[in-house]
Amino acid sequence: FGDLGTLQAKDLLREEDGIWRVRFAKRRGNKPKVTVVEGQTNQVAEMVSRLRWLTEDQNVRPEDIQVLVYYKIQIETLVAAVETARLPSVEGIHISTTKKDELLRKRGWLSISTVASAKGYDAFCVLLANTNDFPTDIQGRASFYVACTRAIEYLEVFAANRSGLVGEMEQAVAA
Repeated sequence: FGDLGTLQAKDLLREEDGIWRVRFAKRRGNKPKVTVVEGQTNQVAEMVSRLRWLTEDQNVRPEDIQVLVYYKIQIETLVAAVETARLPSVEGIHISTTKKDELLRKRGWLSISTVASAKGYDAFCVLLANTNDFPTDIQGRASFYVACTRAIEYLEVFAANRSGLVGEMEQAVAA
């Protein structure tokens, strides 16, 4: 439980170009992926394409995938797109803003939720939609952090442009 000064003195934390680099607890595995697609319709189509790739090509079970959004109102669009796509392994969609635990991890069910509802839960694969909607204030950054840390193995964030936290995420992933 070192403070910032102690971590810097021990060269475990370093600021480089305005980004704090952690030099301990190094991660292995795939880096998060940032996908910028112009327009909401194209973004949803790309997410459905990624869900198809994960479930059909990578053999990821739907219950091991969590789709997250910042605003509850965005869930409807994603649910409609996934239902229209008729992904073979997706038997149902769990909208986990209410009764979170009821269908969570039920075999064949895909979970779509807000970041606030996903707090305390994780999944092997997390797809984060509409990343441009996250405010760049402290609360928005905290929510973005919560969203990204739900992923165990695979994280992909989708956005309409490279503004706000998306640009910062791309810069961090590239480093």
